[in-house]
Amino acid sequence: DAIPKTTVGKLGASCCILTGILILFCM
Repeated sequence: DAIPKTTVGKLGASCCILTGILILFCM
């Protein structure tokens, strides 16, 4: 089944935000 690009975009944004928070905490 084809995955909607909107879903991928939301997941990507969430990953970027979580990664950014982790980086800030690590720093």
